[in-house]
Amino acid sequence: MAIIKPSNVFDGSDAGLPQIANSYLKDSVKKLVFNKNTNTNGAYLFFLPGYKPDSLGRGVWYKVFEVRDNFGDKFKEKYYVPDKSKDPATYFANQYYILYRSGDNKGIETVTVNGRQFKKYPNYGRITKRCIFNVTYAADPKQGIHVLDLPLVNGAAQLTDWLTSVDMHGKTRPCINDPDGANPVFVQLKDASANPWVINVDTSQTLPLPSEMTDSANLYNLDEVFNHKPAEEIIGKLRELYSGEIFEDCMRGYPGLTSPRGVGMPAGVSTPAAAPSQAFAAPQQQTAQRAFMPPTGEPSAPPWKSAASVPIYTNVDDQDAPFIDPAELPPNPMGRRSTMTREEAQRFLEQ
Repeated sequence: MAIIKPSNVFDGSDAGLPQIANSYLKDSVKKLVFNKNTNTNGAYLFFLPGYKPDSLGRGVWYKVFEVRDNFGDKFKEKYYVPDKSKDPATYFANQYYILYRSGDNKGIETVTVNGRQFKKYPNYGRITKRCIFNVTYAADPKQGIHVLDLPLVNGAAQLTDWLTSVDMHGKTRPCINDPDGANPVFVQLKDASANPWVINVDTSQTLPLPSEMTDSANLYNLDEVFNHKPAEEIIGKLRELYSGEIFEDCMRGYPGLTSPRGVGMPAGVSTPAAAPSQAFAAPQQQTAQRAFMPPTGEPSAPPWKSAASVPIYTNVDDQDAPFIDPAELPPNPMGRRSTMTREEAQRFLEQ
């Protein structure tokens, strides 16, 4: 395999910013971790050259991708999302927002744990962007090639923004991972900080990279380091997290979903997509007859009820209403016609 020189700009390098246990990375991938037990004081790293060329032959040396995190109730999961349009939880979240939320209410709460504030997301989680790199320890390259996984916002973006900006003289930044002269980069994760990641490029020196770490054959193909969570598993998790009614409402129309109703947690009888109207205009004579006819058979029950078991409408139970023969009713005094002529009536009023 050839040495692929890296480039600061390549297909897929645009982060597209909107305003560490990695279950989504394969177990076989050697990960460089920053946490309260590992690399607590930070570390100088070499970011390694391209693992593949783009359509113009430029070296691609990092990958921006999306994950869904905070997925679940008590145990929060993360999983790789290669395509949001095919992610069941994204489909569910969009429908949930339309059907069960209003305005700017996105269901995100702020909770305090041990004096620190955290954001609590809905059980379907959220989509966030991350970025991975091939790296090695600058002080000890013999430890081998690792994959460094960083959040994009306030993380990897510090590095990508620095690379695409200009220095004080208006010159473009140097490529930090040139095989012939790479810049060490200091990376540290600080605890209890709004912006916990510290990433600084050391521009005072450059060092040649070890030859075995410049050959793309020895680098991780960053397109192939992900675990893919099956859609069936995600759908099954959503069934566990939400009631059967909410699940059916929010997954209705999802391509290929043919599973039966009522598998989720019980929360009343689910509402059908469209209930037929039960209001019919009856002729006046037929309506009048109904008042004097004895009931026959059992009254029909409402075809469906809301989740709270409150009937949408109520049939009047007339089983105990007495039968009335119209012939026994007294004559209607308002229904009798007067035999007085118009002239006689006029003379009566003028008296």
